[in-house]
Parts: sequence; C-alpha cells; structure tokens
Amino acid sequence: MGVVLRAVLACAALLVGCSEPKGPAQTSAATDHVSIVHRNCGLRSYVGETDVAVRCLWYSNERSKRFQLPVAILSKPHERNDNTSVLVYIAGGPGDGFQTQADNLEYWLDWYGGSPLEADLLIYNPRGVPGSKPYWYCPEYDQVSLNVMSEKVGFEEEARRAAPVLHACMEGFSARLQAMDLPNYRKLSDFSTEQQARDILGILSALEYEQWHLWGVSYGTRVALKASQLALLVPEQSAKLTSQILDSPYPFNKGVLHEWAALQDNALRLHERNWAKFTRDLSLAAGNDERLIEYLTSFSSFEHLWDSVNAALDAIESEESQKGVNVHDSRLYFHVENGFRHEIATDEQQALPVYTTDHFTFYMSRSRLAALMYFVLYNASLHEQFYAALYELEQLKTVRVSPKNHNINTLLSLFLHSSFDPAFNSFAYFATECTDNPRATAADIERAISQYPAWSEYLTVMQRYDVCAANFFQKTLNTNPLTVDAKLQQPYNVSIPTLILSGENDPVTPREWAEELADTYTNSGGDVTLIRTGGGHGVLHAGWCDFSGMQAWVAHTQGTEVPDTRVAAEQRYCGY
Repeated sequence: MGVVLRAVLACAALLVGCSEPKGPAQTSAATDHVSIVHRNCGLRSYVGETDVAVRCLWYSNERSKRFQLPVAILSKPHERNDNTSVLVYIAGGPGDGFQTQADNLEYWLDWYGGSPLEADLLIYNPRGVPGSKPYWYCPEYDQVSLNVMSEKVGFEEEARRAAPVLHACMEGFSARLQAMDLPNYRKLSDFSTEQQARDILGILSALEYEQWHLWGVSYGTRVALKASQLALLVPEQSAKLTSQILDSPYPFNKGVLHEWAALQDNALRLHERNWAKFTRDLSLAAGNDERLIEYLTSFSSFEHLWDSVNAALDAIESEESQKGVNVHDSRLYFHVENGFRHEIATDEQQALPVYTTDHFTFYMSRSRLAALMYFVLYNASLHEQFYAALYELEQLKTVRVSPKNHNINTLLSLFLHSSFDPAFNSFAYFATECTDNPRATAADIERAISQYPAWSEYLTVMQRYDVCAANFFQKTLNTNPLTVDAKLQQPYNVSIPTLILSGENDPVTPREWAEELADTYTNSGGDVTLIRTGGGHGVLHAGWCDFSGMQAWVAHTQGTEVPDTRVAAEQRYCGY
C-alpha cells in the first residue's frame, strides 16, 4: 500500500535468470501441460548427515511457460512415511524469495528431520522473487531508499522522491512482460494471488500424492484460501485437498489502504498493554538501571511515553536546525554496520547496492520511529529493548555528543537488515497487492482520517503517492480500479478442515481478522478450529505453537488418528 521506504533516476525493471534450466528431460507433462525438471539442490554439508531425502525440481506450465519456480520436497524413509500425503509450506510476503535456497533447506532439514511429521514436506519459491526465473529487480529503488533514510526529510518528501523511481520500475517491468509475449498475457496481474494459487495446484497436480495439506503463513494464508477455493472447480483436485493450516491469516477482504491507520492504532494499543506489563515487572526486578526504572514508571501510559519521546525528537531537530548543525553531526544520525556487505551475492543480485554499502546511515524522525515501533511487535523479545531505546532517545535532549546508544543501534540493525533483505522483492509485493486489493476511495480516506486523526498526514500522503493507482495497474484489470478483483472474493472452501492460528500481539494480521474468518467458516457450516496464542505475527515460527502438533492435525484430518476430544485443541495442535 502506498510508497514505502526502500523505494534520482528513472529506471527500467530488469529481468534476470530467464534462460532455460539445465537438467534431465522434463517429465509429468500432464493435461495442464505441466513441466517438472530436476535440478541440483546445492546442498553440501548435509549430504550423508540425515536420513531425510531431498528432491529438487523446476516447475513451469504451458499457460505461463516463462515462469519457472524452484521446488524442494523433503521425505522420510518409507517406514516413517506413508508416501501418499504432502504438506505444502506457503511463505508470507508477498515478495519473499530464496525459499528453496541451500541455506534455507538446511533449516527445513533440521526441523523436518526432528519433527514427528510423517507426510512429505514441499517448499517452493513464488514467481518473480529471488530464486525463481525470471527474477526482476531495480537497484535504483533500493538506492533512493538507502539515500533518503539518511536525510532529515519528512514523510511526504520521502514519498515524493521514491514515487517516480518506483513507478518507473513497475512500468519498466510491465513493458518487459509484454515483450516476453507470454500466453494469456495479463501484465502485472500475472503476480496476483489467483495466479500464485494456480501455481500451487499445478505443482501438486504434477506429483503423485493422494492427500494435500496446505500450510500458509501471513500472506501465504491468502494463497492457501484461494487455492482451496479454486480446487473446488476441479474434481480431481478437490478430492485430494484434505486440510489447510492458516497461521496469522490474511483474508480476502483485508489490506486496503485506508485500513493502514487502524493497524497503526492497533499497534499502539498492543504496546500500551505490553508496556504496562513490562513496567510492572521492571519495578519488581533486581539489577535494572534505576534511572531507566524511574523514567519509564514516571509515565502513566505508553501513550504519554510515546508523546514525550516524539516531542524530544522535535526539540532536538529544532535546536539543531537553529544552530545549523549538519545532519551528519546530529544526535539523531546513526551509523549501523551492514552485514550484507560481507555476504556473497548471487549472480543475479550483484548490482543491488546493499552488497556494496559499508554502513547503513539513518536519521531518526517521527515517521521512522513509528516504523520501528511497528516492527518490534513482530518479535516479543524486542519489546523490552524498544522501551529502553525510547529512554535513550529522550536522553539525547541533554547529551551534546551522541553516546553509543546500545539499544537503539541494536534495534536499528535488525530493522534495517529486515527492510533491505535481498531475499525480499518489493516489486513482487506491489504487483500482488495492487492487483488483489481495491483502491481506497476519497470517502474511505476521509472516514479513516476522522476515526484516526493522529495518522491523517500519513494517510493523505500515502493516497497521493499510491503506486496502486497508477495506469499500468488500472490497465491490467478489466474492472473498475476502485473495486476488488472479482476472482478474489468469498465464498471460501469450507468443505475441508481448517486450523487457524492467531497471536495476540500480531500488528500485521490482527486477531480480529482471524476471529472474523473463523466466524465466516462456522456460519457456513465449515469445520474450523481457531487457536489463540501469545506472541505476534507468525505463531509457529515464533515458537508460540509447537510444530509437533502439525502431525496430530494431519493425522486427524486424514482419518488415520482419532483425536482425544477430552484434550483441548490448544493441547493437541499447539502443545499448551
């Protein structure tokens, strides 16, 4: 939604890795003209160290033959595996890549080998992201983002400078797609959730499994919901689709621009609750900095703390402006070591500036602090450090020479490495979100501003520079750009058992979304289990739900194990 940091020259999006994959002759060219080609997994250290078998493939189909997706299948020895069922992991994003890269496969080998899961595990890379072919990128967008975050500019100036670069990248990529002359060419909507769901069904249809289980996380839940919906149209697929696990669900009717303010407001409310518990525990704990305790407990609420720190930023900026302090000498200017500088870039990514930048430089402003506030909610272990970092920021009012702010620097390092992670493709994100979601009307924005006046400036700017309103998206869909793609609407497929997991501190897909989705299934007669956990976004990966419960879910939904109804679902499928 809108223009984001990581967004001054006009550029054309580049496509790389378009050559045909090397490997044995293609197989499984079934009725959908699917092509499965074997590929090298790239694993070295794990050869002979595990009894888990790994099979790596390239997938493509005749409808979109230029898109080639890497697939990896993990299997256990026959005595530990029924060899007839598969669990498909659908990553979040949209835009997350390198799912089947060797380093990532080593993580999955550890997890899968130690888990009781008996079904095969299938991991794949979505179209248009690092690791897939073609992979597309625009170094100029990353560069302008790196530049602007180090400058003392406001949120609107960030958007104003990033917007033309982002628009040029998206239009350039759209032109390249057209030049590729793809069958059934649909421009940027080739990255819609519907197309990605068809990829999953195509992969599964090319393999000989009798029972399919979908496991989506965040945006991946939307792909799972669409795939299960599409499977209803094909009897052979519907008969094999057995269950779905939706971790931190992203329903069809969410994600519109005007909802952004509600998510920000929800983030502040989550901090309010977490901060109250933190300060209570802080005052009881021994060994804490007495000045930190005194400072934090002097505020009656997180809102008052938040307002005080933002006022401190304003005061520092005003004072330094009056004195003519250079931005590089500002107390709000931070240097953070760039860990990507020491990594070896893939051939496709060598032009990305994140691999050649020695340090991240960052000027702390109100809008960037708000982004950091939102970011730390992803990981509960960062909350305490964030509140201590707010204390450090406030102290900069009276410190004339910037100290080594341990907590601020640590959080900024995590934030910046996440924001500029080469595994993420911002353009695949925009292509998907802008295709899937309806445009916010002026009336929508006005209502959101009325309800959340604190975020009015942000909403106004985001609407003004909304890349989703660009002509290349309006031309993509043969519908009114103010309405959602008709193919991404309910009803959902309620004919299969559905497990929904939701964290109480989720800032991205809040618990209300999960509860609303569960109610929709229940009211439609669906078999749905909703488990509310602690933690934030991504319940399973954050450890708030035991992975071992997935085998219990798979066995139950396949009918190979009768669940003990005396044990609560939380215990059966989450281990608590």
